[in-house]
Amino acid sequence: MTMPKPTIDADANALSAICPSEVASAALPIEGSYTLFDSEIAIVQNAVAKRKAEFAAGRAAARAALAKIGLTAQPILKAADRSPVWPNGIAGSITHTPRCAASVACQTSQFASVGLDAETSDPLKPDLRRKVLTQSEMAAATAADALTVPNCKLTFVAKEALFKAVHPITKRYFGFHDAEVFLNPDGSWSAKLDATAVKLPPSLALTHGRWIASPDHVFCIILVQPR
Repeated sequence: MTMPKPTIDADANALSAICPSEVASAALPIEGSYTLFDSEIAIVQNAVAKRKAEFAAGRAAARAALAKIGLTAQPILKAADRSPVWPNGIAGSITHTPRCAASVACQTSQFASVGLDAETSDPLKPDLRRKVLTQSEMAAATAADALTVPNCKLTFVAKEALFKAVHPITKRYFGFHDAEVFLNPDGSWSAKLDATAVKLPPSLALTHGRWIASPDHVFCIILVQPR
């Protein structure tokens, strides 16, 4: 018997479940027909077809999230560091996998920044584990068996989300080993930054680390909030 493929609704519902009420979310299939603004088309005009599809779906997901907080459709361009340029007063994040594009957005009056990442739920390749996980994270991933997804992959997704939340504020790059992620079976997670590599201003703090697994994907979100 052939099992039905999970629908994009499962991803959208999973993402919505880990977002606080102030944060809007949307998830769309990569394989779709999406309209871009001319200024956005120019960004990917020389890209391969795969990149164009990812970009279009990601921008469509971002506009769907923005619409939920009352913003009209508008271009989402690209900064010099390749990150999306959000409307004034908005914090957001975009992610995509081979099958899904997702986005979250909120008012900066509520959260200073937000980071979202998604990956397929297959295990992290062994050669990447030591590049991504610290020694203590490796030990925790080996010891824990309560999580419903591979711990190594989940740590990777959390660190990607963490970078997307922190970098817009600090404008500093940091590596996987410059952060420590602590995963909890209840779907929460937290992170500690190595202050010698990067640190948030004292007035800001990481908050609302959440993870969830849909049939196809793992999603992680984290926010930066005024103390």
